[in-house]
Amino acid sequence: METEVAAINKDFILPQPVEVRIERCDEANAFYDPESVSITLCTEFVGHLEDLYQTLELP
Repeated sequence: METEVAAINKDFILPQPVEVRIERCDEANAFYDPESVSITLCTEFVGHLEDLYQTLELP
């Protein structure tokens, strides 16, 4: 996930830093909290993304 966050930081210029947190949430999801200006990526989301990637038809 650190590599993905670094890649996103190269592609997007935001008006203020956004903290990225990785936590167990008991569901495959991600959440934005405007009060703390943070994104929480659920650890379960990583497996979900890997499963989605496997279904892609790449050239």
